[in-house]
This record gives sequence, C-alpha cells and structure tokens, in this order.
Amino acid sequence: MNKPLYRTILISAWRTTWNHKRLWFWGLFVGLLGNAGEYQFLVTALDRLSAGEIAPSATSGLGQGPPLNAQTMLGLANAFSANAFTTFVLLLISLIIIAVAAFFIWLVMVSVIALVKAGAVLAAGDEPPSLAEGVADGQRFFAPVLVLYVFGRLLLWFLFTILALFGLLAMKDFLVGFPMFMVAFILLLPALFVVSFVVRYAIMYVVLKKRTLLEAFDSAVALVRENWLITIELAFFLFVVNLVVGAALALLVAGFVFPIHLAALTMGQLGLLGWAISLEFLAAVFFLLILFSIGSALGTFQWLAWTMLFQRLQDKGPISKIVRLLSRWTSNRSVRAARA
Repeated sequence: MNKPLYRTILISAWRTTWNHKRLWFWGLFVGLLGNAGEYQFLVTALDRLSAGEIAPSATSGLGQGPPLNAQTMLGLANAFSANAFTTFVLLLISLIIIAVAAFFIWLVMVSVIALVKAGAVLAAGDEPPSLAEGVADGQRFFAPVLVLYVFGRLLLWFLFTILALFGLLAMKDFLVGFPMFMVAFILLLPALFVVSFVVRYAIMYVVLKKRTLLEAFDSAVALVRENWLITIELAFFLFVVNLVVGAALALLVAGFVFPIHLAALTMGQLGLLGWAISLEFLAAVFFLLILFSIGSALGTFQWLAWTMLFQRLQDKGPISKIVRLLSRWTSNRSVRAARA
C-alpha cells in the first residue's frame, strides 16, 4: 500500500516515451493543446486577461449575432455581383482555412485518443498500436472526445469569466468588490482544476472503458472525488517536470541556436548576405528541431503518465504521498512515545 506511486509512474512513462519514439508523432499534435497540463488554461487565460480580453478571441464576435445572417448574405451577394472572381477566390481561401483548422482539430483529438490507448496497451505489457490502428481508434472515439473537450473548455472559460468579472469589480470598488473576489477565488480556482481533471478522466473512460458520455462523466466525477489528492499531486509533479524541461529548452536554445544567430548578424554587418541568410536558416532549423522534439516527447510523456495513473486508480490501491508521509510521521511518533 505504501509503495512509491509517482516515482514508478513518472519513470515508467519516461522509459515508455524514450523506447517508443513513434508515439512522438501523436505527442507533437497533443502539444497544440499545451504541455503545461492543468496549469496551461490558467496561464493562457491570465495572458488574455492582462491583454484586456476576458473571453477567447474566437468568441468575441458572437455577441454581435450569428456569423451568417440576412445582412451578411446580402453583402456577399452584392460583392459577388460586383466582382465575382475576387469574391470567389476569397470564399475559396476562407473554406480552405476552415478545412485546415478542422483537420488540425481532428488530428489533435485523434492524437489524444491514440496516446491514451497506447499508454494502456503498453502498461499491460503489449506492443503499442501502429499509426493506422491509432487513427482507427481516433475515428471511433473522435465525436465523444471532442464533445468532452469542447464542453470542458466552455465550462472553464465560463468559470474564469466569472472570476475575472469579480476581479474587475474589486479594481473598481475595493471595499465591496475585494471580499467578493476572494470568496469567488477560493471557490472557483479549485473548480477550474476539478473540471480539467474530470474531462481528462472522462476521455479515458470513453477510450479505455468504452463508456457513453454521461457514464464517462459520472465515473470521472466519482474518480476525482475519491482520488482528488493523488490527482493534484501528479499534476504538481508534472508541472515541475514541465518547468525543468522549459529550462532545458532555454539552455539548448542559448547554447546552439543563439550563437548561430549572432554569427548570422555578424555576417550581415560584414556585408556577407548569403552567409547571413544561410546561418539564419540553420538557426531556424535547429530551433524548430529542438522545439518539436522536446514538445512532442513532453506531450507523449504527460499523457502516458496520466493514463498510467488512471489504470492504477482502477485498482483502488494507490495512496497519496501526503497521506503516506503523514502516516509515516505519526507511526514514528508513536514508536518514539512507546520507547519513552
């Protein structure tokens, strides 16, 4: 019962990530969701708030009405009649952009599903599924996973918007608004993490246990309620890993990319433009190679770690590290008191 939990999970997830590099393909696209885990949403939301945006920029125009209405269609008809070719080209470009965005959304969801499935298969001691099998699993569970992810994001933005509004009230009227903001902060900040944990576990219930949306959501809520401390602890350890990897990325960029960039600037000052362009291109290649390699490995590692924890929690055996430390401390005190 008191065996190390996180050390085993993190080491196993890292070894699996290193030994099965073909999973990095999925990790590359999972990284588009952000590799800071449950803290990624808060970081992004705080950045938007500091820029004066409360809601996501993609939803800023929805308050003005639906994207397609009678006035919009009339404007398109007038533009098409005035210059049909230009309007057709613009519409075609817009459709291509929408199609590419939809493809990337599909690829990200498929990558999440493939990594969850691969983590469970590898934890059972079997060979990881091929890319074709990963795509097949992704297509099978794409719709429910997308619904869970979108629902989770909407709920997270709703909660954060409420918290941000209380913060604006505190800035406008400190005496009235600040106590209300503190109450909202104490209540809503844990809720943000709970929603993120529930969505993550619900995705795993859908993919690994083949539950329906409602069943997966209900099971995920129960799992977080029963193992909230273990879940928070793993999220914290993964956040620390993320910080260490970020520092390593900065050192690699400073050690390999920045000197090449300085050499390119020097060549430009000397008038050797051909050398300067070549060195800048080499620096960009090195930077992208380092960024994509570390980002894809980190995304793979984190989802494998969460999947392994999910599998361990199904056995109802793991005990929180804090609980283990407290039990060890109380048992040591009891022994000392008995000897005294």
